[in-house]
Amino acid sequence: MADQGRDLSPHRGRQLTLELALDADLILVMDSRQKEDCARLVPSARGRIYLLGHWQPEPDREIQDPFRQGTEAIQRAFQHISRAVEDWAPHLINQQR
Repeated sequence: MADQGRDLSPHRGRQLTLELALDADLILVMDSRQKEDCARLVPSARGRIYLLGHWQPEPDREIQDPFRQGTEAIQRAFQHISRAVEDWAPHLINQQR
């Protein structure tokens, strides 16, 4: 991330809990397995759980985890995540109005 000019040192990953899910308006996940895991944990949140790549064309909706796959996989995931976040922005802004 430093190569992209971003400092993630303050970031700490957390496991989804019932409390976090119930408090969230929107839960974005990377792949279908995560989506189903979240829905099993908190069935009442099912309608608020989406793939981060939801607005991408079908083959690109799921984002592969680059863990332990090297720099190239990390860069691909970063680009995919960046595009997906950009796609979500107008939908979130429109919901605020």
